[in-house]
Amino acid sequence: MNHYVFSLAYMALLGYFGHKAKVSKRINLTLIILGGIVVNIPIKNLSINILSYSYVGEMSVFLFTFCIVMIFENFKTHQSNLLSFKGFVFIFIFGFILYLSAFNIIPVNLYYQSPIFIIITCCLIAILGYFIDKILGIIYLLSLFAYSLNVMDSKNLFDYFIDVPTWFLSIIYIFTYVTRKFLKK
Repeated sequence: MNHYVFSLAYMALLGYFGHKAKVSKRINLTLIILGGIVVNIPIKNLSINILSYSYVGEMSVFLFTFCIVMIFENFKTHQSNLLSFKGFVFIFIFGFILYLSAFNIIPVNLYYQSPIFIIITCCLIAILGYFIDKILGIIYLLSLFAYSLNVMDSKNLFDYFIDVPTWFLSIIYIFTYVTRKFLKK
């Protein structure tokens, strides 16, 4: 996958805000399509997609699939959350442990284990994710399938399961959810 797939993330974000603003489906679709076009327009050989790619690297298959599902969810008439709060907490904990181990803050370095250990760990994460939130488990299963097809340049399965934008998305969602619950009391 290259930098063009970041268009989906921006399209999903614009669609989400259009859905929250309760604009018509036609205007929301126009926002999504225009957003996908605008982020690819180079200004002095640098587009928003290339800039995003240079900061966070390759997009994970999880985020790619999540963005596609989120774009289609934005056209529903009723308000629903794609993932539950427990799903985002699971993503946060998984990313937190993985990033702590990658920075050698905890003694076990999960990211650089043998491929068999990583595959078994990710299969267990996909199963546990399914019991926490069905959509989360299905997206993890699609990430496992993409790993078997060698979709990304990376040979590490964790790169298919999580990336920095996914982890920050979970942090933002948890923060806004807790803030909303706190302000209601």
